[in-house]
Amino acid sequence: MHRDYRLQGLHLRTESNCSAVGQMLHRTLRYKGAEATPDPEEPDVLFDFRTDRAPASLPEDSRHVDTSEHCEIEIWRASDRMVLRREKTAIGIHPDTGVARGAINPDLPTAHARRRSPLFYLTTLSLAVLLRHHGWFPLHAAGVVRGEHGVLFPAGSGRGKSTAALSLVRDGWQCLSDDSVLLRSEDNQIRAYSYRPDFCVDPNMAAHF
Repeated sequence: MHRDYRLQGLHLRTESNCSAVGQMLHRTLRYKGAEATPDPEEPDVLFDFRTDRAPASLPEDSRHVDTSEHCEIEIWRASDRMVLRREKTAIGIHPDTGVARGAINPDLPTAHARRRSPLFYLTTLSLAVLLRHHGWFPLHAAGVVRGEHGVLFPAGSGRGKSTAALSLVRDGWQCLSDDSVLLRSEDNQIRAYSYRPDFCVDPNMAAHF
């Protein structure tokens, strides 16, 4: 099964043999502002995540870059790809072809049901790498605008980005994006675009505002 999406003019496609994986891919891309659309053309970005293939071994020239703070995902870099690994799951990201091809642990989509799934973070990390190849650079920040002025609040999780942005929205500013924005170089300027259009706050925070 496959689904097609549009995000900032790019055509994204997801393919999977597992409905649970497909649903998680759908929720994650919609969360990031992608809009579902019927599009028969070749995609700019393809997520090919399957539970019936064995994780590929790391390329010989791979080196460990980092381990993400969320779900302990190992990030490896090779000459022609990035590789994300977690337990029995491995995703190879090929920027030149726009493909993220993964061997997914069948238990992964339902893991951590009360928190974001590791598959959510595997997908968002893969998307970030592939977007960079198309000139879009994700930044962990909230953004608001008023007239010709804009403010970005870059910070880690739980540091008050949404609270600061909501305070300005209550004071007449407009929301550009909560939690993450997309940066792009255009006409010798850096422009910021929405990457998550909706605020995501807990009920107590929502009631306060």
